[in-house]
Amino acid sequence: MELYRKNILFIVVFTLCGFLSVPAFVWIVDPFHVYHRDTWLNRGKYPSFSQDLNNALQLKYLHSTDNFDWVLVGNSRSQSFDSNDLRKALKGKQGANLYAGGLPSEYQVKMLFKAVKSQKIKHAVFMDAQPSFQQVTMPLLFESPKRAIFKIGSVPTSLFLVLGYFVPWFHKWRFRPLNKIGDYYAKYEDLEEFSKISIKNKTSRTIRPTFFDTALDVPDNPLVSIIRNHPNITFHLLFPPVSVIGSEAPILDLRSMSFYLKNTEDLENVKIYGFHDVPYFYVSNNWKDPSHYHHGFNKFMAYCIEHSLHTITAKNYDAYKKHVLDVLKSFNPSDYPDRPTTFEELVAYEESLHPELKKEKMSVEEP
Repeated sequence: MELYRKNILFIVVFTLCGFLSVPAFVWIVDPFHVYHRDTWLNRGKYPSFSQDLNNALQLKYLHSTDNFDWVLVGNSRSQSFDSNDLRKALKGKQGANLYAGGLPSEYQVKMLFKAVKSQKIKHAVFMDAQPSFQQVTMPLLFESPKRAIFKIGSVPTSLFLVLGYFVPWFHKWRFRPLNKIGDYYAKYEDLEEFSKISIKNKTSRTIRPTFFDTALDVPDNPLVSIIRNHPNITFHLLFPPVSVIGSEAPILDLRSMSFYLKNTEDLENVKIYGFHDVPYFYVSNNWKDPSHYHHGFNKFMAYCIEHSLHTITAKNYDAYKKHVLDVLKSFNPSDYPDRPTTFEELVAYEESLHPELKKEKMSVEEP
């Protein structure tokens, strides 16, 4: 009898240790690099798969729960958005942060299509939408995690997929929330840390930009089709500048924004935001490379969504371009501190242009 009890106890303890060791093993090995960067255990293991798993997980829970009512879709420049900022701006519940750094826009549109099929989305934020798309094959890990378990060829990977995708309680007790997985840009949320990697070169004269703004003729644009077919969803299309530093004659490419202005002019469920007329975007210390600025600008764009700032329409588009030129004509880098711009400074700039914002803020802050 005593031997019987010992055997039962051994089986229970051994099984329990096995269950507890799996999440610990996944955390330590971290084959997808979703919790931390390279270690001696996971070096060279599937770092590019983390965003595919992250997006597949979020879409799964978007369809299976009622806690999501907005979605963010974009490239690597959208990674620095904080869900709380967008949640406040959209006055909604939770949101799914779906981004695909370094991949064609076709990937992003397919993610958006899967999200709107849930019929739970009220707002969709799309960063850097392109007018033309190329056909891409969606990763197996995104399309079918069940099949991917047997094809990636790694025990740690399979364990991670089983826990992350098929065990609900593991999602609820994750070490990092879904929208933070694999988000290494967040490492530079500290502006002092960001200033160590920011671009330091400055232009010394008046910036003389060249505009590319002729709307392209691209039939059958899938994003426009999604917008038209879902009039109950408000689509927010964001167009911040890119590659506008390090040159006295930057090219301001507004063709994508022009395309969506032209092709959604008759629709009431789309808002287009342009930020080329914000002088702080031309301060080199705010960029880590020609494409990526620090997270304060993402927070600022959420603030603009909340207050309907920098909205561009077919009617005010010409005035917007003129304002961009006026801003650049008066831009002098020596007028700005030799450090990254803070979110508070960006808000103060908007309040100087729109005094009603300051009055609104003061009324909210009053007891």
